[in-house]
Amino acid sequence: MYITFYPNVTPIVLMIFSILLLLCSSIDITYKENNEIITFKNLGTYADGTILFDVAFEKDSDFSHNIRLLHPNGTFNFIDNNNFLNIPCGDLHCYEIYPLNPNYLLIALKNDSRVMIMNWTGYIINSIPLDRTYSFLATSEKNDSKFLVADYEESRVQLLYDEYIIDGDGQIIRGMNGNQTMNNGEIVKIISIISINDTWGIAFMQMTDCYLLIIPTNRPIHISFGFGREIACVVDKVKYYCIISYYDSLIWFNINKSTPDVVSQFKRFTLKKGFITHISTISDVCFLIQYGTDSYFVLNNEIDYGDPNSVFGELVLNDNFTHIGTFPNNTIVRMMIFDFYKDLYNLSFTNLTPRIPKGMYGHL
Repeated sequence: MYITFYPNVTPIVLMIFSILLLLCSSIDITYKENNEIITFKNLGTYADGTILFDVAFEKDSDFSHNIRLLHPNGTFNFIDNNNFLNIPCGDLHCYEIYPLNPNYLLIALKNDSRVMIMNWTGYIINSIPLDRTYSFLATSEKNDSKFLVADYEESRVQLLYDEYIIDGDGQIIRGMNGNQTMNNGEIVKIISIISINDTWGIAFMQMTDCYLLIIPTNRPIHISFGFGREIACVVDKVKYYCIISYYDSLIWFNINKSTPDVVSQFKRFTLKKGFITHISTISDVCFLIQYGTDSYFVLNNEIDYGDPNSVFGELVLNDNFTHIGTFPNNTIVRMMIFDFYKDLYNLSFTNLTPRIPKGMYGHL
């Protein structure tokens, strides 16, 4: 099913879109911009499902950002690119933009330790230097206004991290902080920071060994040898459940909270085609894995994947859309620019619920 949206969409059309999204397993909409589009970049998803992305126009200067907010009911918000012209660092490549819950943008300047908080109207409500420089940053995926930064000390055998919390007035407050020294003295290489419910994980390498530090346990967990760049974790009252990618395969494992230095239930999945391009979590209990350009499968942590007969969901779409996010009702959102009409892009919405394997507790 197809719908075309223009910049001034009426409420009745948006209501029709919302109803169709509930009733249909798949729906496409076309959205028209006022300029020719070159490309777009997914910047992340808020806890309520709102997707943040940046559109690049053919007419843009080096200072332009065209930020779009796509809400789960199908409505769009725009942030005027003039709001980014006064950011004091040279050009758009000198800073990164992150979604910051519940309705902020976090702008991190690369050439110093300064961060800026912008609301959805484009107003910068705060700008401060952090306590020390950093190389890695992540914002919370839950409905918390906080972010974590991490780096190494000079010899690179010690991890350093700081958490920052944004209060109701937009003030940035330093929260917990810490460091982790490795006993063997080998150089540390951070892979990524991940948000795990109300806490954090830092994935890092030493030589060919992969470790996961779950904060604030301060006990690095040895995961395996070799490491891809994608990792995600979910947690319940008893365990952490995690997925790590290895090019064309995945390793699923879990960690008991009572013994956080022990990893159990390893299971390796080898994909039929392509490399893993994206891993995220959905419904708090599942992993969504994209491989190649058009295929997905879903793992449910309520299923014992140590059992060779355990099941997972699979979806092959056979198209050229790019994944940009997932709504809270398990609808994946993908995007493609039209080849001929360069001011149009197509958004495809596909409900994954029928493909999700049901767990023993029936949370889905």
